[in-house]
Amino acid sequence: MVVRQDGQPVIPGLPSEASAPAGEGSTLQPDGAGATPSGPPPGGGGSGLFLFLPLILIFVLMIFLSGRAQKKEQKRKQELLAALKKHDRVQTIGGIIGSISEVRDEEIILIIDEQDKTRLRVAKAAIQQVLREAPGGGVEGSTAEPSLAVGTAS
Repeated sequence: MVVRQDGQPVIPGLPSEASAPAGEGSTLQPDGAGATPSGPPPGGGGSGLFLFLPLILIFVLMIFLSGRAQKKEQKRKQELLAALKKHDRVQTIGGIIGSISEVRDEEIILIIDEQDKTRLRVAKAAIQQVLREAPGGGVEGSTAEPSLAVGTAS
């Protein structure tokens, strides 16, 4: 251990009394005399919170609004799936378009080719949108869209 001429030990990493500017009392006394008080710096120590407060509020608002939009979309999807019925023309998430042949609990049978009666079994959740509702499936007195089949009028 290295000791100075006045009997105080020299601690590595701490400035010595000789290198400190005059009048600043940079040495620590064993009883704590001359030590600087620890704590936040005077004047503006807590202002960092006020700088981040608007940013935090905007972040919370974005989370709240996105959650509401997600719930609204989920409700719309549940209503769409509950209203599916036979002969509705639908499009799946994968882009397959067909007419509903049969509606089951968790799946739907689609007819994707009218001539060959090609059927495809898909999950009910895979329905993205209803392109055309079945004739007579809506409110009484409403007219369904005309079919896209081309034929001769007699």
